[in-house]
Amino acid sequence: MSVEGRWEIRDAVGNLVDSAEPHENRESYRIHRLIDVPVSRFKIDPPRSFTLFFDNGLALTVFDDSEQ
Repeated sequence: MSVEGRWEIRDAVGNLVDSAEPHENRESYRIHRLIDVPVSRFKIDPPRSFTLFFDNGLALTVFDDSEQ
């Protein structure tokens, strides 16, 4: 998966787990927690974003904040 824009991962209660930020500002990546985890559902919020919900309780939201 590749995302060229803003994204964030939240846990089941809404706490921020990981998000797009410059490499030098981050302590570690946590996006690996989505690898090989089935997607249980999705939500589309046009034209701003979409969210994938995973079986482990995490949710990945991708924001359409590009000029293109």
